[in-house]
Amino acid sequence: MGLYDDASLVFLPSGGAGKDAKAYSVKPTDGSGDFTFSRGSNLAATRVGSDGLIEKGRENLLKYSNQFDTFWTRNKINADGGYAGYDGTNNAYRITPFDTTFLHFIYQSVPQTGIQTFSIYAKKDGAYKGLFIEHSGVFQGKYFNLQQGVLGDDYGSPISSSIKPVGNGWYKCIVTLNITTAGNWDIFVSPDGLNTYGMPADGVSGILIQDAQAEIGMVPTDYIESGATTGKAGLLEDEPRFDYSGGATCPSLLLEPSRTQLMPQSEYFDSYVKSDTSILTNQAESPEGLVNASLIAETATNSNHYLGLTTGISVVSGTTYTFSVFIKKGDGASAPDYCQLTFNFAGFGAIYANFNLSNGTIGTSSGVTPLISDSTINGFWRCSITATATSTANTGAIVAFTNNNDSLGRLPSYLGNTASDFYAYGFQVEEGSYPTSYIPNHSGGSVTRGVDDLTSTPLSINGLFGETSVTIFMEFTNPLQGLVNNWFSMTGTSLGGAAYMRVRGYWQMNIPQLTWTPSPNLGSLNGATKVAVKWGGGVAKLFIDGQEDDASTYTGGDINMNVTLSALNGSFNFAKNNANFKQI
Repeated sequence: MGLYDDASLVFLPSGGAGKDAKAYSVKPTDGSGDFTFSRGSNLAATRVGSDGLIEKGRENLLKYSNQFDTFWTRNKINADGGYAGYDGTNNAYRITPFDTTFLHFIYQSVPQTGIQTFSIYAKKDGAYKGLFIEHSGVFQGKYFNLQQGVLGDDYGSPISSSIKPVGNGWYKCIVTLNITTAGNWDIFVSPDGLNTYGMPADGVSGILIQDAQAEIGMVPTDYIESGATTGKAGLLEDEPRFDYSGGATCPSLLLEPSRTQLMPQSEYFDSYVKSDTSILTNQAESPEGLVNASLIAETATNSNHYLGLTTGISVVSGTTYTFSVFIKKGDGASAPDYCQLTFNFAGFGAIYANFNLSNGTIGTSSGVTPLISDSTINGFWRCSITATATSTANTGAIVAFTNNNDSLGRLPSYLGNTASDFYAYGFQVEEGSYPTSYIPNHSGGSVTRGVDDLTSTPLSINGLFGETSVTIFMEFTNPLQGLVNNWFSMTGTSLGGAAYMRVRGYWQMNIPQLTWTPSPNLGSLNGATKVAVKWGGGVAKLFIDGQEDDASTYTGGDINMNVTLSALNGSFNFAKNNANFKQI
């Protein structure tokens, strides 16, 4: 209890996780240590939950998802409630045609586009043997036979569909479509449940239905009840992201900059370019724990086995981009040990990196900074490459087969054996020098995750925050070496005069108006990956890799700097020679 008693602020995510737009501290107990939070992007943000799996925001795009008698539009069909449902409640509805002419259905308009999955529970009740579910924007759908519990014909080209028994004659009917034009989700009664719809009404036959859901994504998730607004669950829009990456038992608070996912349809790869490969969707559990990972397999013996975009991503010369994907080695004996990630030649030239899917190591690479996760998520390694575009172009990102750590770059000389495969999930391309958390994109365009904005209303908890107390944090991707001839500075004004801080072999607080004891030169930075300096209340402290390293007191006034980053003596070379910034 000593640390708790002495601390001004105690923030434990496991004890104060809180809710949407609020992150709670354990101490102070009066709420002055709580943080307000905003991000403003519901379905674009993810985290790793306490179960070690990626958690998304979820949304039932339908309103009044189980009130078919009043809030759904009905065409030549009645709907009444109070029937025994699949879940033991009396919340099921019966839809009954009342007209002898064609087209008996109910429907609801949904304004969203993109990959959508529609699911509903249904049971045969009379002469009608099944349902026909379609989307009017793309005129695609699926027939479901509720008498035999089997799938009927496709209508158009659905991505996937299934019918699952849930007991007592009830089935869960599921269809996934690529919705390119907004429209209605329609539920028709079908006389055979196989390939026809519409039938003269006999006045007594109908279909029992319950709990409809339309959601963004490749597979259905647990049902979310909705009313006057859409239903939301999972990671909410402005909820702080308490993240358990790496098997942590206590989460960290994930705070990331805004990033834009440039890769379209990041979980649906049929629209990608394929070279002598086949794609089977929804074949294995992904890092989400849902069966929405795709199986990528070879189909020929030559040197060109790959999947991805060859064009479609606009890159700007001099700008850095990161391409990442979750990959798992296939189940077959011939599954390749290695896969290869590359940007297309346009904008980048012949660059690549190979990744060993058996042991999670990096093989040969050229022109990129490769990275592989320290551990798998549900058996998937997250592999990434980072490169700076050398020209402005329309490029793409590709995953290729290679079984021999080939050093030739994209499209290696590995000939294949038509028996190699791997699982893939979550393609991502973003502007930046490292991969951020996964951003799902089920549209044909881009998706932006807003910045994690964490603030405290009082902003002055016992001097920890305030106008005259500041913390500067720097993280380097490689250990920080000795900075003697290569340095950089932060310059500004404080106490009415010039002030600057220099970072070289130590951290120097050069503010002429102050008197320092013992010295404005704080401790050594050699070998550090994370460096922070905090000042306020007459004390400046240096933290190295999470531990306080040195401190110095000052007198003569408060430090209130207007800070800019700049180079001294034209010497900013350390960023290339000795370390690379990850964030400041």
